[in-house]
Amino acid sequence: MTNESHLRVANPPHKPLMIWDGECHFCKRWIERWREITAGEVDYVTYQEAADRYPEIPVEMSIFEKMACPEL
Repeated sequence: MTNESHLRVANPPHKPLMIWDGECHFCKRWIERWREITAGEVDYVTYQEAADRYPEIPVEMSIFEKMACPEL
């Protein structure tokens, strides 16, 4: 059983990474705000893009229940 709150990936990102739903307009608006607030300290990628980069993160994991943040 995978502990989804502490995902480990083979190729971890160098900075904290927020994975979000690229098809969600509400999410896109918030990501735009968070990009300004975090000023480059956090990277953002859609789960559609992350699926190839981080196959360890199950796509079926509900992004509305949890946010996936691979550990550094």
